[in-house]
Amino acid sequence: MSRDVRKAFVAPYDSWSNRIANLRFVQDIPLKPGDRAYELVSQVERGLDSLAPIPMLIAWGMKDFVFDEPFLDEWIRHFPDATVLRFAEAGHYVLEDEQDRLVETISRFVSTGSVPIELLRGSSRG
Repeated sequence: MSRDVRKAFVAPYDSWSNRIANLRFVQDIPLKPGDRAYELVSQVERGLDSLAPIPMLIAWGMKDFVFDEPFLDEWIRHFPDATVLRFAEAGHYVLEDEQDRLVETISRFVSTGSVPIELLRGSSRG
């Protein structure tokens, strides 16, 4: 990610008052029963398998500091027929890190429901 892009991502958060919403968002992530929204997130998770028949492309940055490989494994468990692209050098902002290849890949996938093999070069597919 270029310096200008990084600066653009952080520009809206230049003071504590402009970062409080981010803090509250993280504090509100339900991790255990009793946390606010835990039941809602659990209900959504229970319904994920109903989406499995829909053609799906999962593009994953393998250097993501938040959603690491065990998260990807869980997605694959719910969506075993999905086309999964693992981007070894991409992080949390996979669309920024792999923009050129990923935009073309998404475009093709939306148009055809599949990803041509030439677009998979350089990614590991699972």
